[in-house]
Amino acid sequence: MHAWAFEGDLPESFVCKSNLFEMEWPPHSGKQKKFPEVDQACFFSEEDARRKIKSTQVPLLDRLRDATEG
Repeated sequence: MHAWAFEGDLPESFVCKSNLFEMEWPPHSGKQKKFPEVDQACFFSEEDARRKIKSTQVPLLDRLRDATEG
């Protein structure tokens, strides 16, 4: 997993853009179809993020908080 963060407000004009990948779909059909690598991007407050992410990802939020307090 890769993660990144920024400080500030996301511009209202932000649009999630993604590369496409190709795979056989439906399976075993011999037909190729393109799909986006990322289907959505969401931004959350730290409080909301702590409720939504996996427990193994919480240390990332702790490190970000520590970096901004220092």
